[in-house]
Amino acid sequence: TVSRKITNKRSTKENLTISMPCFDKSGNKVGDAVDSISLLEKNKNWEFNATLNSEDVKACKVKDAVISAN
Repeated sequence: TVSRKITNKRSTKENLTISMPCFDKSGNKVGDAVDSISLLEKNKNWEFNATLNSEDVKACKVKDAVISAN
């Protein structure tokens, strides 16, 4: 699980998903840690907990996270 806080400085957004790549100890991608939120209002925080259920995860790259609207 990767936990961080994001502040929305723009207009209200709906149905957001954050995903970030996760890797095993050999550097192979094993999947994406994911979290979603149904509503993120302007100037509000999202304290996300992106999760990938795999025992093989050694690290996830937060800097490569992508936020998309569904």
